[in-house]
Amino acid sequence: MNGLPVFNPRKPDNEKSRQGEIVPLNALKLLCAFMVAGIHIPFVGDAYLDPIYRIAVPIFFLISGYFLIDGSGQLGTVRICRALKKSILLTIYANIVYYIFNAVIFKIYRYSFWETLVEGGTISTVLWYMTAYIQALAVVWIFVKLKLSNFLPLLVPIGIFLNLFFGTYYWLTFDDIPTVCFDGGEPNSLFLSRNFLTVALPCMVLGMWIRVRRLSFSTVKLCIATILLAMAVYWEKDMVMSVGEAGLYGDIVFMTIPLSVSVFLLALNMDGKSQVIRLMGYLGKRHSVNVYLYHCMMYLILGVMMYHFSVDIPHEYYWKLPVILILIVTFSALYDTIKKTINKRLSGNVIADGAGFA
Repeated sequence: MNGLPVFNPRKPDNEKSRQGEIVPLNALKLLCAFMVAGIHIPFVGDAYLDPIYRIAVPIFFLISGYFLIDGSGQLGTVRICRALKKSILLTIYANIVYYIFNAVIFKIYRYSFWETLVEGGTISTVLWYMTAYIQALAVVWIFVKLKLSNFLPLLVPIGIFLNLFFGTYYWLTFDDIPTVCFDGGEPNSLFLSRNFLTVALPCMVLGMWIRVRRLSFSTVKLCIATILLAMAVYWEKDMVMSVGEAGLYGDIVFMTIPLSVSVFLLALNMDGKSQVIRLMGYLGKRHSVNVYLYHCMMYLILGVMMYHFSVDIPHEYYWKLPVILILIVTFSALYDTIKKTINKRLSGNVIADGAGFA
C-alpha cells in the first residue's frame, strides 16, 4: 500500500485550497535560516536573542513533517522517498563543498565516513541537521512500510525527554556533560541531545499531526500564546542558568517546542497577501537552504579575507551578520541564475527548483 492513514485523520482540504499557506511557511523558512545564522555569527544582543533563535531548527522539522502528509491526509512512501532522495543528494553535495573548503583554506583533510553517516557534523557543524533529517525520514518510511504509523506519536514525548535529559537538564543526573566518540575522533557532547530521535522525529511527527488534524486557532489567540510562551522560555532559561555553567549547555528548554509550534501555527494562519510576506516567501523558497547550509562558510571566508588584507572594521557585532546574510542570498541568487541558464541550454526547459527542506 502506497499511503497509510495516520492518527485516524479527518480528510483535510484539497491541495489547491491550501496553497496559500505555502507563502507564509516559505517566509518562515527564511526567518528561521536567519535565526540559525544568528546562533553561529556574533550579533548585538545575541545573548538575549539566543533562546528565540533556538526555535528555528524545530520549526524546520515541523515544516518538513507537515508536507509529508498528502492532500488526502495520508502518510505515504512516495513523498518520503522523494524527500529522502533530495536530502541525500543535497547532503552529499554540501559535504563535498565543505571538504574542499576545509582542505583549501585550513589544510584540514580528516574525514570519517562513519562519523558523517551517524552524526553528520564532521565537516561542518550545520550538517548534523541534514543527517538527522535523512535518518528520521528513514525511520518514518520503516514505520509506514510495517503499517505502524499510528505509533509514531509515541516518539514525540520520548524524543523530547531524551533531548532534555542529555541536553539542558543533564546536570540533574550527570556530574559532567555526557559524550560519545566516533571513529577515534574527539568526544562529542552534542550528539546525544541533537540527533534524529531527540529533535527531528518529535518535531516532524508534530508537523504531520498538525496537518492531519487541521489545527487552527484565531490569530489573536496565537499571538497571545506566542508572547506568553516566549516569556516562559526566557523564564525557564533564566532558571536553568541559575545553576551556573551547567545551565549554558543544551539547544532547547522544555518550552522551546511549544513556542515553535505556536509560531508555526501563526504562520499557517497568515494569508500570504502582504508584499513583505510574499517577498520573504520568495526568498525563503529560493535561498533558505543555502543560507542555512553555507552561512558558516561565508562567515569564515569573510574573516579570512579581512585578516589577509588587514581590514579592521569596528563594531562588527552590528554589521557582520547582516552583511553575511546579504552576501549569501546574493551568491545563492547568482548560482540560481547560472543553474537556470545551464538548464535552458541543455534541455530547453528550466528544471523546477525544490522548496527547501519541506
